[in-house]
Amino acid sequence: MESLDRLAERRRAAGPGRTLVCATVGAATLAAQAAERTAAEGGAALVEHRLDLLGPGEHEPGPRFFATGTPTLATCRPGWEGGGFDGAEDVRRRRLEGALEAGATLIDVEAAAPWRGALLSQMGSLSRARVVLSCHDFGGIPADLESRVRALLAEPVAYVKYAVLVKAMHDLVGLEDLARRAADPRLLLVAMGECGVAARVLAFRLRAPWTYGGDGFAPGQLSWRRLVEEFRVPSLGGNTRVRALVGRPLGHSLSPAMHNAASAARGEDAVYVPCEVETFDDFLGWAHAWGIEGASVTAPFKGEAAAAARTSDELVSRLGAANTLRRTGDGWEARNTDVAGFLAPLEGRDLTGLRAVVLGAGGGAAAAAAALHERGAAVAVAARRPGTAERLASRLGVGVGSWPPEPGTWDVLVNATPTGTWPDVEATPVEASRLRRGAMVYDLVYRPAVTRLLREAGRAGCETIGGLPMLVAQAEHQFAWWTGAPAPSGVMRSAAEREQSARAPLAAMGGIAGGRS
Repeated sequence: MESLDRLAERRRAAGPGRTLVCATVGAATLAAQAAERTAAEGGAALVEHRLDLLGPGEHEPGPRFFATGTPTLATCRPGWEGGGFDGAEDVRRRRLEGALEAGATLIDVEAAAPWRGALLSQMGSLSRARVVLSCHDFGGIPADLESRVRALLAEPVAYVKYAVLVKAMHDLVGLEDLARRAADPRLLLVAMGECGVAARVLAFRLRAPWTYGGDGFAPGQLSWRRLVEEFRVPSLGGNTRVRALVGRPLGHSLSPAMHNAASAARGEDAVYVPCEVETFDDFLGWAHAWGIEGASVTAPFKGEAAAAARTSDELVSRLGAANTLRRTGDGWEARNTDVAGFLAPLEGRDLTGLRAVVLGAGGGAAAAAAALHERGAAVAVAARRPGTAERLASRLGVGVGSWPPEPGTWDVLVNATPTGTWPDVEATPVEASRLRRGAMVYDLVYRPAVTRLLREAGRAGCETIGGLPMLVAQAEHQFAWWTGAPAPSGVMRSAAEREQSARAPLAAMGGIAGGRS
């Protein structure tokens, strides 16, 4: 079959150890057909149509629906395996057989389908070469995963897909070991869930022929466009240098867009992946096993990052927080680029003697307070829990302020809390009535670009600064430290702004808050 040959050719052209991108576009409708063309033109090597998502009144694909020249995969996932089809099994089987007749390159058949054996038996060898035999386990990684995988690989099919929900980064190490032992080019191991996002980008580590990209079709799935354009998945391989963003949550972060754009602009064979984890130790174990060379660290792990480093500079020691790690021969080296990032939009200003109140007591607050203190401001830290403010103030040698700060007690107000970040965009750490008589309000929140606090501060006559300039500046310092070369001028800022703009239409659907990265 021509499209099957074309898929094989694309795998050969990608080169050994490379992974293609399969774009999941939804139901097999005319709209999905248009999306297929867009994905194929955008760099996806294979397009999956989800026949289980056909709505009322939508027709199954007719003759030659899939005869577009693009390798295609038809899937009709039942509800009992995480899909949207809830009809009779004989209907589902006919739908997939019809997809083959309509020209689909491959069809996805669940290993647990009651008719799987009969279907494969009636198929000739050419037809079986168009089957992806799949299994999806949402309960985690079964103890006997290897024996299950090997049993499926014994079937005479084109590919075997086994998707598991991973609950920790160290699960990825075991999946990589299994892929290495199996050493079968037909095997796709898929890591579902937030802890599996890195493996969807670094699918070459699992020896996967392709990785799936779509908008919310599976837990932890990234869009095909991000996989192709932002992470450049088809170009990644064994020599690719890997850096990571570690924190919780990370859905809001602009850092992957910025760092990957900088690497692309420099022509660097490197990728930057998000790692949302429950514990910092889990990240460290995975990073060691997979040879991660650098990491950006955001809330709530900046203190643990400082403690985990074998060496660090004076600033990290003083703040007790690190937002940047670099691998050395015997461990991690730590830096804090938040202070330099915070000061970037204040460059050239004389802050001597200004009364500054910093809201919060986390890593961002520590950086802001230290930066202002070094520039001669009279700094006070204010937090909802007075004890945390007192401990930070004592560490930095600054004062403690009241929460919330009273009008007239500050010239510069810095919000270093996540209050006001999506989805809670109407929240504010300080009511409008308390902003009178202040000179400047600096909000470290960058999503949205203009928070309620900044809007109300502007109305009160204050100068306002948003969090994006700090975010970009600290990232540029990270990039330079990791690579030994300055970040390409303007590239990170442009990438961040494009990503902000792309996400803006999603405001009505909510988002994820927190962090500086």
